[in-house]
Amino acid sequence: MLETGQVISAENGQAQVHFKRTSACERCGACGMLANGQDMIVTLENTIEARPGDQVVVQMQTQGMLQASAIAYVIPLLLLIAGAVLGKLALAPLFAGVESDVVAAISGIALCALGFLGIHLLEPRLRRQKRFQLQMVSVHRAAQGREEEQIDKE
Repeated sequence: MLETGQVISAENGQAQVHFKRTSACERCGACGMLANGQDMIVTLENTIEARPGDQVVVQMQTQGMLQASAIAYVIPLLLLIAGAVLGKLALAPLFAGVESDVVAAISGIALCALGFLGIHLLEPRLRRQKRFQLQMVSVHRAAQGREEEQIDKE
């Protein structure tokens, strides 16, 4: 995935980059959206010495994006289904007088919620892994009385 954004600040080896929201990242949630829902500001490691006003191209590896999506969406869904099946088959007989579908629904939701809690607790560790991080790959310098230059990360 490649996206282009504009650097709004750069200091201490970090850059804040402003992106217009595109359909490709419509529901990802990997970064912070601004109030209008169409813009995002992301803090990235400034590996190519981008300066405020520069246009930068950032990339996330496809494999990392797919793994992040699986963690965020597939795992909780599987836990919801597993919890419902477990509730229907194993827990419902323990709660005589309670509809088995109610027990299945409650256990499914409970297991799904535990999955989201686990993801939330693991997020800081996952966020540090390179495969889940956006990386700057090129910069187009803002024109300052001279021709615009392009710098690519090799």
